[in-house]
Amino acid sequence: MDQRDVSTLLVEAFDHASFLYVNSKFNSGRFSGLKYHKPEIDHIKRKWAALEYNDEKARFREERKAFITECHQFSRQASEWQTTCKIQRSREGHKLKNERFEAVKEKLREEGFGEVLNRMRITDIFRLKKLGPVNRPSKLTDKGWKSIRPSIIQFIVPLLEKYRQELKDQATQARIRYLRKALDIRQSNGACRTAESDREPGFFELAMMPAFQTLLRDESTDARDEVIAAKFDVNSLIETWTNYYRGVFAELALLGLGESPTTLDLANLLDLAIVHFTCTRCKRRQLRWPHVLSHRCFRDKSTSLAHYVGSYYHFFLGATRSNHDAPYRGEELASFDDHLEVARDIIMLAGLAPDRATYADMEASGARFFCRGCPISTKKMAYDWQAAIRHATIMHSTGGVDRGPVWELLPLGQAAVVRDFEWVLQSRNIRLSELEKNPLNVFGCALCPWHGDILSVKAHLHFA
Repeated sequence: MDQRDVSTLLVEAFDHASFLYVNSKFNSGRFSGLKYHKPEIDHIKRKWAALEYNDEKARFREERKAFITECHQFSRQASEWQTTCKIQRSREGHKLKNERFEAVKEKLREEGFGEVLNRMRITDIFRLKKLGPVNRPSKLTDKGWKSIRPSIIQFIVPLLEKYRQELKDQATQARIRYLRKALDIRQSNGACRTAESDREPGFFELAMMPAFQTLLRDESTDARDEVIAAKFDVNSLIETWTNYYRGVFAELALLGLGESPTTLDLANLLDLAIVHFTCTRCKRRQLRWPHVLSHRCFRDKSTSLAHYVGSYYHFFLGATRSNHDAPYRGEELASFDDHLEVARDIIMLAGLAPDRATYADMEASGARFFCRGCPISTKKMAYDWQAAIRHATIMHSTGGVDRGPVWELLPLGQAAVVRDFEWVLQSRNIRLSELEKNPLNVFGCALCPWHGDILSVKAHLHFA
């Protein structure tokens, strides 16, 4: 029964105050309005029609008002009870779901997935908890586990693989970081940069050593520094790298000399005075061992590290800093200096055997030479043995095929005078206070292998 059916009663008996005397319900929707219970309205009509006196009608109104108030109270209590029941049912459902989730985790631990459960992130835990077979308000039985197990395993296996890969990546990163730190400590112990330190391998060479690559491929996920330190040593890596390139340049020298190894002093092959190399990039000659290890052209800064390190590329990005860490390519970019005949002539003029004379032997001989291939002037130009080779290859080059110019050995007395004069010039240069005027001062860049006189280094820092 709607409001139209009781409007007359409400006006006559209750003056439209239906909320005080009549139970009603407000419905929203297409046919919204107050709704009433028809038997109740019929009962009120009959009682109201039977009343004759005003005091009876007033008492009826009070009774209806008290009755409606009591009905509203019971209705409110019933609603509260209904809400309490819903909350209780919800709590019981959540409790059952949590118990089921814990039971699922226990089953997974029994099957060997405890590792992934211990490392699961909140998002992955939430995804597992919201899986249909898991998110049910019922206890998990053995039969129920058998039915839902395939879908749970299908979800958990990729997570296990992902977490294991993360552990491997963390171990790889820790090993690379340890190598970087160990090398930094070794290089920052307060010692100045020297020619010897420039000949040591950079971070990249050490990281690409087979011993360290084996460590990177190690399946162990223990990333503690003491464990890493027990598996390799920086000093041994440096020694191994140096010995490897000693063999590389020794083989290059043997190929260049083209002689039977039995005629050479193999123990001191790289120390022989006739053994020197050329840089195919800058064409610089007379590069000797071990100085070829610090020649800056052999540090390849043009090639991406990804070409060398492959899948470890993103690990090396943060650890490889200066261009001294760029790949060393001396094996590819060095060639044996082909002016052997010139070197042999000069060594023999000094009274030594080319196949036996070492660099130290030639320095100790004190021999000085005069070039008869240059136009004769009033003054003769005297050369030490290295300058003589350099002069011949620059001024009288024959492409390494024919003999160079004829050299003349200065007599011992004249050679002594030349050496004394050289010493005087060197002493004077040492006493120079202006850095630009002292050719003996060599400066090195702290960030890369660059070195030279002060003007050269200033230009390098300006454009670097």
